[in-house]
Amino acid sequence: MKAKILKIAVATILLLNLISCGLYAQSRVTLNLTQDAKLLMFGDDKGNNPGTIDLAFSSEWQSLQGKHGYFFIRPEVEYADLRGGIYRRYSGNIGYTFNQWVDKIEFSASAGFGTLDYDVGYSSFGGNLQTGISLTKDLIFYLDLEITERRDLLKYNSTNKVLGTAWRLSGKLGVKVIVFRCDPSSR
Repeated sequence: MKAKILKIAVATILLLNLISCGLYAQSRVTLNLTQDAKLLMFGDDKGNNPGTIDLAFSSEWQSLQGKHGYFFIRPEVEYADLRGGIYRRYSGNIGYTFNQWVDKIEFSASAGFGTLDYDVGYSSFGGNLQTGISLTKDLIFYLDLEITERRDLLKYNSTNKVLGTAWRLSGKLGVKVIVFRCDPSSR
């Protein structure tokens, strides 16, 4: 059942990408995949061993290019196979990418809101800072510094508590593949 829901979510994202290209509201659509680097290489102090899978799948819908960069909207699904069970986070993010400062390098900042399903379900805020480098015309490698509200971590004494709740800082490695170019000037 969970696999079916994930397939439906991916198909919906792809369909919305195709439809939105026809609206002339954006220039590019990407599919992104990230892995939490610390969990992959070292594990953590909560009992997760090195090699722990923590993948986030997202699609970035980029506005038309401006003088310094572009705005984007990014729906995202994250899945992690943690020691305490399956962690799922569904979020919507909005941000801005500066891509005119350094050739083939882009800097992004975004904020988001969504739901987190681990132990119990609850709403969650988050933010990202990304630095990407274009490897080819359609492939970008990026580093993602993410902060996520994680109330489930309040049970651990080692958890950072800010504004009465717990926050988790993660460093992720990712790839971004441009799957649609929707720029009206290229039609």
